[in-house]
Amino acid sequence: IGLINSSFISITQCLFQNQRNAGVLLFRSSDCLISGNTFINSAVDGTETDNTELGLDISVIYSSSRNIITENKINSGNGTGIGINSIDSLSNADDNVISNNVISNCVVYGIHNYRNGIGPSDAFTVKRNVISGNTIKNVSGNIINITTGTYTFGSGIYMQGAEDCIVTGNSVKNTHSAAVTFATTLVPAGIGVTNSSRVTVSNNRIDEDGSAGIWIDDSNGYGELLGYGIISNNSVMNIAGQGIRGLNRGRLTITDNVVDTTSSFGISIGNTSAFSDISINGNKLRNVSNTAINVDFCDGISVDGNTVDTASVHGISVANSTNASVVNNLVFNQTSRGITILSSTAGCRVSDNTVIGTGSSLSGIALFTRVSLGENVISGCTNVFEGGFSPFKEVLGVNSATPSVGYGKFFKTLNTSPTTITNLTGAISGQEVQIVAGDTNTTIGFSGSNMKGNNGVDLTMVVGDSIRCVFNLNLSAWTCVVSEI
Repeated sequence: IGLINSSFISITQCLFQNQRNAGVLLFRSSDCLISGNTFINSAVDGTETDNTELGLDISVIYSSSRNIITENKINSGNGTGIGINSIDSLSNADDNVISNNVISNCVVYGIHNYRNGIGPSDAFTVKRNVISGNTIKNVSGNIINITTGTYTFGSGIYMQGAEDCIVTGNSVKNTHSAAVTFATTLVPAGIGVTNSSRVTVSNNRIDEDGSAGIWIDDSNGYGELLGYGIISNNSVMNIAGQGIRGLNRGRLTITDNVVDTTSSFGISIGNTSAFSDISINGNKLRNVSNTAINVDFCDGISVDGNTVDTASVHGISVANSTNASVVNNLVFNQTSRGITILSSTAGCRVSDNTVIGTGSSLSGIALFTRVSLGENVISGCTNVFEGGFSPFKEVLGVNSATPSVGYGKFFKTLNTSPTTITNLTGAISGQEVQIVAGDTNTTIGFSGSNMKGNNGVDLTMVVGDSIRCVFNLNLSAWTCVVSEI
């Protein structure tokens, strides 16, 4: 059944079988209802060699908007169950609803929304579509993409260039099931999003994907400016690759998801340059066969309030990033390190985390660069801290009146000649440090303007004396409390 330049047409309770291309085609047609139909017996028979030879059961193309596609049963074995394509310039396939359909045994995709233009400057749009409450299973991806010559298909839901869209409450199972190697060109995942910046993926269940659970990627920079992506409250389990993957995009929130059993990273942000405004908060990860939360090339990322239970490498790892905040996380049963901050990272804050190892875990927190270190609870690890910037190993600048404490926490003095410390430099606002005397040559200059405490009286320290100081950026001064032995 084909609707061309039509509107307000209903196609309901029909049986479609043995079609090669579309069972239902909406061609520049809007405000139509496609409901309660059944699609069967259009299976790929093995003679097809590439995706151009496959069809869709329901195809919505060109300027087709405000259509409702709901409660259809699709088990034809065709290429794609339901597809929306803008096709040409000035075509707007917007405000469609795809809901409560049951789709199984497709080869290419269960559902796709595809903007054929390459970037926000194009007149094509696929906007404000809602994909909700669908059940999608058994999408093999076992067909060659004639453009790339590789296996790129197999997603349950694939969104390309679709902006302001919502993907919610869907069940996606056994996707990318073919025994082939999937190329990363088209973000192979249970739910894959590419060339988009404003999209919400929430409350979905993804189970048994042969590549990744959820993958959102704007490596080409084709997403609209100032867009924000949200991945929240999804359940991702039994994944052959990464659970949730963000690639080359900022302005992304990954929050309150459950990731259980992956063969690679649990949640990964992998960029080629520093992207900002990213949050990984409140997620629960379990049985991850690599690092549970992996962060690479981010500026100002927040990793807050996550729980990691059993990671075969690290609980949380941060690399090539600036101004990251790793706080309030619980990591236990990790094989290697609970939290790792690599040397390529600067300005990181690590505070209020709890790491409980297996008893033979390598270390609680590994610091290969200076960080702003708060109070953390660590147990069950061979080493509480590891790395050249372990807080118990930092020596305050020897014989310096203004030593740097940049992002450090605990320091020990080892001055070899009489030295009066008049200021601590390189600090950030609110930074707290503790300095323990390891010599008898150190005096704290409380009579000056930068070190406040001890009633303004200079303190000559003996071995074991300590001071705890907090930096006030507005006053450019430290407020200190003295503990003498």
